[in-house]
Amino acid sequence: MKITVKANGGLGNKMRVIASCIALHHTLKVPIHVIWENNWELHCSFDQLFKPIDGLIVVEEPYLKWYNVLKLGMRWRHRSSMQRSADQVIDDADIEHLEEDFDQYVQGNESVFIKTCAAFYGDDSHLSLMLPIDCIQEVIDRRRRHLNGPYLGLHIRRGDNLMSRKVSKLHHFKDAIALALDQEPSTQFYLSTDSRKVAEQIVEWFGPCIHYTASGKNRRKPGNIQAALVDLMVLSGAERIIGSYWSSFSEVAAGYRKIPLEQAGVA
Repeated sequence: MKITVKANGGLGNKMRVIASCIALHHTLKVPIHVIWENNWELHCSFDQLFKPIDGLIVVEEPYLKWYNVLKLGMRWRHRSSMQRSADQVIDDADIEHLEEDFDQYVQGNESVFIKTCAAFYGDDSHLSLMLPIDCIQEVIDRRRRHLNGPYLGLHIRRGDNLMSRKVSKLHHFKDAIALALDQEPSTQFYLSTDSRKVAEQIVEWFGPCIHYTASGKNRRKPGNIQAALVDLMVLSGAERIIGSYWSSFSEVAAGYRKIPLEQAGVA
């Protein structure tokens, strides 16, 4: 059996898909071929972020600019051919209905093509098998040492995520931070956000208990994606995360070590 999975979306979504691939490999005992496409959502190779994972064969698709019509067309035709030749093609709509029967659904097929941005098999425990490469882990360790003790994580998603901005408003984070400080005045916070303006406002309100490192937000630059992985992993080391609604980044950061996630603005 050959199983090919196209991991869609940004960093958080791709990590959820990879975790499901790991779980599926552990169950079916067959290698999982993962298509890792570099595009406007995430332009960074898998091996620039993570160490190799047993049972997964990662196929890199390089970043192509929008005006490279010829190569984009060739990529689309090749992928269409892969799907036509597969015995079973599974997308997000199918995954919603399969749930725990997924492994039984794919068995009996010679070839399966899965395209998704969602977790489709297993649980969050498989996220912890995605280990950052050494140079990224060194930065993660340095950030954690600088915090010098227990801390809470803050993830404030703005940018193009309209659902996060609509539900998890800035005043919800302000109230949650204030409540945590009322309960324990020495609380430290690690802040990750895609808005420098938001970071400046939070630091202005709460001062040195907020630990924030500015980084670029252009997803087409590999260094910015590596910086995002650092943030996600430092968040995962918190006692709990005050995160954003409808954000896979918040969810994956909490799921990596199975720590509590409070979505700001959600009762």
